[in-house]
Amino acid sequence: MALMIPVIFASHLDHWLKLPISEKGKLLSKLFMAGSVSFLPFAFYFMMFGVPSLIVREGFVDQGVIDFDRLYSLFFDLNQGMVVGAGWIITLSSLVLTSRFSSLFNPAGRHRKTLRLRREDWLLGGMLLMAVGVLPQANWNCGQAVYIRYALWISIPLMLWTVYQVSEVKLGRLCLVLVIAAQLITVYLFGAFSRSDEESHHLRPRIQVASA
Repeated sequence: MALMIPVIFASHLDHWLKLPISEKGKLLSKLFMAGSVSFLPFAFYFMMFGVPSLIVREGFVDQGVIDFDRLYSLFFDLNQGMVVGAGWIITLSSLVLTSRFSSLFNPAGRHRKTLRLRREDWLLGGMLLMAVGVLPQANWNCGQAVYIRYALWISIPLMLWTVYQVSEVKLGRLCLVLVIAAQLITVYLFGAFSRSDEESHHLRPRIQVASA
């Protein structure tokens, strides 16, 4: 459910990050107990069909298709990647990264502390782990609404990471303007989000002619 409804994941993760270290373990154990319900579908499929996942049994997962090109597509595909479905996240996260790395060239070194790893930086590692989990999907180019659902799922850790550190970007109202512009571009590209999946692509794929 945390994948299908990322807000659930985000709300609990935000609460967990704000807790003192002494309380994190207690909450984590409670969340684990609550999350153990998610294993029931695997148990059901194993009891009824002898396998924990019908998706794997039917061949819809292929470890051989995991590569950098597919990972790049997840973020930057101009039809269904995160860059077009959640452009504001990409825009702000890029600004945050630029702000943190620019302190390397600050001769006074006043902001050098911004380069140190922070508690929320591990969210980026979690995002990559989530990406590895979806890359083996064989139905990669199945239909989608606005953008590929896998990109939506993995955008939540990046969104939280960006929100926690957006104060590092000293752009004032320009930051808000960039976010609104990125979102308006998304609305413009996909209209009112009411067209069919086949018509939602603003870049038409090439027609592949199969040889006889």
